[in-house]
Amino acid sequence: QTALGFAIYFNDLSPVFEEHRDYDVDTLLIYGDAPPPLVAVAVNQLLAQGICLRAERQIVPGLRYRRLLRLEDMDIAKEAGQC
Repeated sequence: QTALGFAIYFNDLSPVFEEHRDYDVDTLLIYGDAPPPLVAVAVNQLLAQGICLRAERQIVPGLRYRRLLRLEDMDIAKEAGQC
């Protein structure tokens, strides 16, 4: 009888199936010195819209993002109870 065997090393195959991205994060939300409750409302609002994001106080050097949002440009102050 003749035996035949083979092995698949999935670690070696992973580069074949990886999705190449030109960015590290889809959306970067810059919140600056905003109070945490306001940041939480903004993040939850964006997540509810199905947006994948990362929130940072300031732009992180070397971080590649597809879209940049600034909390100061968002109209959420009333929702967070901040007037």
